[in-house]
Amino acid sequence: MARTSRRPSEASLIRAAWALAALLFACAFSLNGYSHYTTVLAVLTLLAAATAAANTQASLILVVATPALDAFGVLVEYPWVTSVFQVVLVASLAGVTYRAIRHRERMRPWVTLWDVGILVFLSAVVLSVPLSQDLSRSLLGTIQIAAEVGMYVLLSRAAPLGESRRRIGSAVVLVGVISALIATTQEFAPHFAPPLLDPLPHASGSSFLPLRATALFLNPNSLALLLVLAAVIATERTLRSEITRERWFWGAAGFSCAIGVGATFSRQGLIGLFIGVLATVLMASPSLRAIIVSAALILGLTIAVFVIPGLDVRARSIFGFQSDPSAMDRIYLSRVSVEMFRDHPATGIGIGAFMSTYPRYRDSRVTVSPVTDGHQMPFSIPAETGVLGLAAELLMVGLFVYLIPRARALARSGIDVSGLAATYAFFAMSLFNVFYFAEYIWVALALVGSALRSASLGLIPVTSRDDGGSA
Repeated sequence: MARTSRRPSEASLIRAAWALAALLFACAFSLNGYSHYTTVLAVLTLLAAATAAANTQASLILVVATPALDAFGVLVEYPWVTSVFQVVLVASLAGVTYRAIRHRERMRPWVTLWDVGILVFLSAVVLSVPLSQDLSRSLLGTIQIAAEVGMYVLLSRAAPLGESRRRIGSAVVLVGVISALIATTQEFAPHFAPPLLDPLPHASGSSFLPLRATALFLNPNSLALLLVLAAVIATERTLRSEITRERWFWGAAGFSCAIGVGATFSRQGLIGLFIGVLATVLMASPSLRAIIVSAALILGLTIAVFVIPGLDVRARSIFGFQSDPSAMDRIYLSRVSVEMFRDHPATGIGIGAFMSTYPRYRDSRVTVSPVTDGHQMPFSIPAETGVLGLAAELLMVGLFVYLIPRARALARSGIDVSGLAATYAFFAMSLFNVFYFAEYIWVALALVGSALRSASLGLIPVTSRDDGGSA
């Protein structure tokens, strides 16, 4: 008689992943500050790592959820920072690599042009290290970028592709709604929610809402990245839902994320929210009537978000190139980035080396201190990684332009396009900040890569073997 297998089923591991994600957030929300917080967090992290290593679909949930813990998911700070997300990602990559080696015949035998852009960028990062102006920072930055690329590969190649995208999207919306609720609570009931670790006042000087919410993140702009992606995914699901109850559910989720963006007072978040939701409506709406109704809802949503005191002042400052210090800094630091690229065109100054190199290029008009990065990613990429980084940037932007007239056809074929819409938004948001190490940027990029594979767009075969299954 054959021995009965005691290995947990995929469904059990997926349920365990959802439960562990919820427990991690509950721990971060309610136990932070207690003496045994790190111990409880470490136990939950080990359970999450084991679950992620055991099953690819379970790993997708945990890899997507844990970056939202950010400042409240740190296990060790010395001699280097180790977070819940890092442990889960390493375990996930180890598990999927082991299964890929065991089942070589199931590997996907092709890449897309989008993947090539990612790989060119990684190559540029690696080549920027030997001549870096700050070798230690560049070595650390290369490790971080390599980990993000591993995350991209995991999220974009997990099969079945459609099911994986839906699961990734659900995880993003879940942690987005939780984070938005925490952020809103921080604004209106600050003594109930987790404390703001690095309190930032917003420019309006409002006594009613004196601080920018961060939820479980350290920086409000990082929170805005998650909320924009979550709002875009929720918008697409609202448009595609055929059941009224589901449509109301996803609509409410998107609305809460939009309010959360307002609570961050992130200018890049406001820009990204508008572009991402509008792009989703234009690409994923099933009919002209749906587009018109959605446009009216977007208008109402915009009005609702701007009810938050001081947000209108914050939004107008986006284009204050002669009066707003942050807007002026974007101009001045972009010129500094161009100068750095001009002086180091081959390999750049080294990934992550902007802060160390800046004193030699210091612009006295810059108001931010200390200057940690180039403030605008399109200029920072060539400054830090040279001509190869610029080539990667141009390749991905060119492919994005190529996809514009094809996006609606993708949506009509049943392929999710929210990743595409979110990446449009993130490209615009990159004019406000540098996002090399922001995990939710890589989630959106992975959703695009997965969608391109589903549509067989821009494929580059690497063997003659047929495609079959997941890594």
